[in-house]
Amino acid sequence: MCGSPRALFNDLLCASADAKQILPPVLDWPGAQAVPVVIGLAEKPTLFILHMFSGRRRQFDCHHWIEMLAPELLPEFNVVSLSMDTAIDDKLGNMMSGPSFDKAVSLAHARVFGLSFTGPPCETWTAARHLKCEELGDRGPRPLRSSLDAWGLAGLTWLAPDAPQPVA
Repeated sequence: MCGSPRALFNDLLCASADAKQILPPVLDWPGAQAVPVVIGLAEKPTLFILHMFSGRRRQFDCHHWIEMLAPELLPEFNVVSLSMDTAIDDKLGNMMSGPSFDKAVSLAHARVFGLSFTGPPCETWTAARHLKCEELGDRGPRPLRSSLDAWGLAGLTWLAPDAPQPVA
């Protein structure tokens, strides 16, 4: 990858425009006139980003790119990322229930988040599911996803004995 973040961003915008001609929009909010920001928390308006099932912070993760690109691409905003994942904290990161979940829902209803994104929960994505474990008689948790089937392999059911269970 070469060039500035702005050039990369422009390339992504062009690719996005091309995709819009092929793919229908996922969500259309006719009442939305602008990206929501919060005024008064910092010197500049604050743009909050919610990243669900983020996993622990890693080099080149989404937070890395937001921290690197936001100052150049959105210099007029204070950009804040909020990560939620049980890998970070069992209770505070719980996206099924609890006070953090309730707060995230409340903030979403208040239209505080300018952007939200997610991915498959990491414990169902790990490459370890594709390894054979001799101690378990070559049996272990089966693969649930692949690079071609990120949202689940065909034929799996939620009630399968080794399928991911909701966090209590």
